[in-house]
Amino acid sequence: MIYLRLVGLFGEVNTAKAEKILTTFENESKIDLNDVLYSNLVTHILIMVSRQEGSQIAPSQHEEQKANSPRLATEMSRLNQLLGDEFPNTFGPDDLQYLEQHLVMSGIQDTVNPELLNRYLNQFDNGATKLAKQLIEKVSSLLGIDLSNDHELAINLRTHCFAMLSRLKKGQTINNPLLAQIKENYASLFGVLVLALSQILPQDANPTVIPESEIGFLTVHFQASLEKNIETKRIVIVCPEGVGFSRLIQNKIASTLPLVKVVAVVPYKNVANYDFTGIDFVVSTLNFECAVPVVQVSGFLDSDDINKLNSFVVHHSMAMMPNKIQPYINERCVYSRMSFRNPEDVIKFMAEQMYRQQLVDKSFLDSAIRREHIMATNIGHGVAIPHAGSEHVIVPTIGVMTLDQPIEWGEGEADVVFTLALKFENAKQNKEAVNSLYYLVSSENMLQRLRAATTTEEMLACLRTGVII
Repeated sequence: MIYLRLVGLFGEVNTAKAEKILTTFENESKIDLNDVLYSNLVTHILIMVSRQEGSQIAPSQHEEQKANSPRLATEMSRLNQLLGDEFPNTFGPDDLQYLEQHLVMSGIQDTVNPELLNRYLNQFDNGATKLAKQLIEKVSSLLGIDLSNDHELAINLRTHCFAMLSRLKKGQTINNPLLAQIKENYASLFGVLVLALSQILPQDANPTVIPESEIGFLTVHFQASLEKNIETKRIVIVCPEGVGFSRLIQNKIASTLPLVKVVAVVPYKNVANYDFTGIDFVVSTLNFECAVPVVQVSGFLDSDDINKLNSFVVHHSMAMMPNKIQPYINERCVYSRMSFRNPEDVIKFMAEQMYRQQLVDKSFLDSAIRREHIMATNIGHGVAIPHAGSEHVIVPTIGVMTLDQPIEWGEGEADVVFTLALKFENAKQNKEAVNSLYYLVSSENMLQRLRAATTTEEMLACLRTGVII
């Protein structure tokens, strides 16, 4: 299943090369890589290769930890050589150190003396351990889902944060070739990561600027953790193009989406009489009215369709959630189809309205603009979530604005803006509001209703609905 997904994203040739490298490394080094570590390393290698397409990195010798762990240095030298053979001039010293960290923390603890391992981690920890722990705590709190016991998530985050902090310190940026797909499929979780990071990172005179590419990688790690606890969904396939296309879709779903069980393939002409009791949703090449949600796909079920289905499975588990945003919606801070051409003007307008209503203090605007410079708050799906520090909030409020046309916001565009004036630290209710916002941004239906609204009253009717569907 993982292999098919990787081939869809990175191509069969590079995926085969990455597997060959790790298989050879495993055999020659006599290190057993468990299934999780193996698939993670293949994925990391492919991301690095994809990131460097079109550019070259000067080859270098990897010399970390030779004094403390000569065996580890020998093993990493072997891996370095294998990577260079298959992907010449692609992997730099930071990439190799990233892979070394992942190996040490994820799968070869039994082959390294515990004392050496502790010295290794202490020597190279640059704040990543603390950041990973804080992120898990914050995201768990904002989502209302406890992820603290996910050992794999902790390891993967710790490893990625190490490399990320190292890059940020050196002023380096990396390309995330999957960023657009991540923001399209996991916009709400991307937004939660933006909020979590804004609460964790210090807002000093020289703040750490977090690129969207890094937030995208963090989002993937959390999404993988969330998907572990999702129940299998029962679906029906409706494909008027015939049995051949229906079976093609069924077989692809069976081989790529383990969280989905195909109960039946139903001809479109029989839909009206079919009993959908116990069916979670329909997968079809048509979009039609049905007793359960319909996810429209192409007849060939390409990689975009697979991503759409996978995202829907996750979000469907969160459907029909109570809408706890309602208490924070102030009708004087809701605006439909406004005309602004840049994010700062939007934020300035909303901050001024909130200040006039004595909902925030005068410094709210400066704080929101400063955070926007640290991390653009465009989270995908045409949604932005500008926000300021909790200390500037007097009355917790969520301002909502739609724009008459999308504007450039960060690396994307936005036409739906939620301005968050919330206290994240203490109030349980504020965390519940963020939790509801997570589901709202995941709901294509809710976003369509907001965009279609032409008056404040129509927007309020959408925002004050009892449940988010």
